[in-house]
Amino acid sequence: ESCMAKRVLMVVTNHTTITDDHKTGLWLEEFAVPYLVFKEKGYDVKVASIQGGEVPLDPRSIEKKDPAWAKAEEELKNTARLSKDDASGFDAIFLPGGHGTMFDFPDNETLQYVLQQFAEDGRIIGAVCHGPSGLVNVTYKDGTPLV
Repeated sequence: ESCMAKRVLMVVTNHTTITDDHKTGLWLEEFAVPYLVFKEKGYDVKVASIQGGEVPLDPRSIEKKDPAWAKAEEELKNTARLSKDDASGFDAIFLPGGHGTMFDFPDNETLQYVLQQFAEDGRIIGAVCHGPSGLVNVTYKDGTPLV
């Protein structure tokens, strides 16, 4: 057992609308449940978002909130902006879903760069539900698509 805690980077959406009257964002459970499991395992978790700042929650994902998610939800109040520096120093990356990801994940160059480094190093890449939208345009350095 290494004494160094495993470090996990969780990347979340900042996108808020599908159409003017259809609000979206992060699907809270898809973030909160893995976040709490990572913390329970003693992992060091960094939460970053595409733009940084407060993360919007899909209104439908908070109709029935588990009180246990409160600690995870706190992490979304003021997230770090994802940067190329996040490509190193983590053992794994995790992309929770929510329809917001469909808008700001696929074409984000920083996310593509970070994921490419994880892929090249053979580090763990995890995603759930709409989170894999972040993987669609990622390639290895030789141009081979990741997925």
